[in-house]
Amino acid sequence: MITEFCLLAGSGIVFIAGIGLNRLPDPLAKAHAFSKVVTLGGSLLLLALYFQTPHLTARLKVVASIFFNFLTIPLASHIFGLYAYRLGDKPVGEGENKSRH
Repeated sequence: MITEFCLLAGSGIVFIAGIGLNRLPDPLAKAHAFSKVVTLGGSLLLLALYFQTPHLTARLKVVASIFFNFLTIPLASHIFGLYAYRLGDKPVGEGENKSRH
């Protein structure tokens, strides 16, 4: 029961986010959304694998994979966004007057 929930939730999050990424306006927003999706959706899929695997060593590897996902994916996304920003790719709406009169 838990395995099926994790598989459906992880797959659903990744699928919906894949559709939604096409609607985002700039690479910085896409990188931010992508890192959230891969971290959460991928971790749910790995958690489903954790509940399906009977071997202790395999479970420890899955836990290590989840830990490193949470550690490295947001960092890589931040570095990608910083690099794109320094190359001149600004977020949509930056530099405009944001006050509403």
